[in-house]
Amino acid sequence: MFMDIYAMAARAHMERYGTTAEQFAGISAKNSFHGSMNPRAQFREALTVEEVLASPMIAEPLTRPMCSPIGDGAAAAIIVSEKKAREIAVEKPVGVLSSVLRSGWDHGPDEPGTADVCAAEAYEESGVGPADISVIECHDA
Repeated sequence: MFMDIYAMAARAHMERYGTTAEQFAGISAKNSFHGSMNPRAQFREALTVEEVLASPMIAEPLTRPMCSPIGDGAAAAIIVSEKKAREIAVEKPVGVLSSVLRSGWDHGPDEPGTADVCAAEAYEESGVGPADISVIECHDA
């Protein structure tokens, strides 16, 4: 069911912005390349755009490598005060200017979605914009 929903969103994006299946496949190929370098990744085979496009179709235009697998992953960040960072001699502290979390909701194709709303809130809260960001974490489903 979720792949049908994501495929519908992909088709709407393609229609609205002219995005191509090859561009979506490029994201999967890039992600597979990164996974190929991680011995703990769920998938470690680097795929080309052509291989992604030639994979079994799940829900047009999404092929199997374009779909999120059923699997668990994890990430962690240890956040401390500036005082504690000095006490434990953190050499390269990283500042967190904003963190926004939301769940999805039903919205029309021309209305902002979860990522749009979160990004706008984070930019407002942090006082920075896309050009100021060097790292972003975003759920990839």
